[in-house]
Amino acid sequence: MHDIFVAHIAVFFGRMYFIDVPTLLYRQHESNTSGGIAKKRTLKQMIKKGISFSRYKESYKVLKKDFIRKQLYAEFFADYFNDMLSKREQKIMNGFVSLSEKNKLFRICFLIKNRFFKKGLVNNIWQFIVV
Repeated sequence: MHDIFVAHIAVFFGRMYFIDVPTLLYRQHESNTSGGIAKKRTLKQMIKKGISFSRYKESYKVLKKDFIRKQLYAEFFADYFNDMLSKREQKIMNGFVSLSEKNKLFRICFLIKNRFFKKGLVNNIWQFIVV
């Protein structure tokens, strides 16, 4: 989580550059809180494999917990850097933080309006289910 915090600070208040050279050793494992190794499956593969409701129920719980963690992170970021954010950025951050208080349709519309998309159709569908 600290990597993304530094990246957000760079994007909001400075510049970010891509360096195409490894600068440190990095190891990923299944218990990473973000950026962990995940098996990528297409929608077709998921349908072929069959629906395991217990597996999806567990995925839902994990993704819901992750979404709440992102809201807490956004709340901290907005509070800490509030004076440095534009009015539009403050509105988006505060809107994201208070999504849990809104109804499902509002939450989905908020994500779409503010372009909170994930990579891949399946990931976006899951995001709309979880939110």
